[in-house]
Amino acid sequence: MAIDNTSSTKDFRSVNERAETERKVEVKAVASFVLILSILGLTVIAVILLVLNKRVAKEEKKERIVPAVEIVELAAADHAV
Repeated sequence: MAIDNTSSTKDFRSVNERAETERKVEVKAVASFVLILSILGLTVIAVILLVLNKRVAKEEKKERIVPAVEIVELAAADHAV
C-alpha cells in the first residue's frame, strides 16, 4: 500500500505560493507608502527652508522726478480747413 504525497505536496506549494504573492504585494504597498511619506516630508522641509531663508528687499528712498513740461492754455477759435 503506497501513500500518495503528490496531492498534499501540490496543495502545500499552492498555499505557499499564494502566501508569498500576498507578502510581496504587502511589501510593495508598504514601500509605496513610505516613499510617498518621504517625498511629502522632504517637500515640507524644502518649503520651510525656503520661507525661512527668503531674501528681503532693501528699502531705498527715491527722489521724485518731476518731468519738465510747459503748460499752455488753449483757447477756442475758428479755423478754415
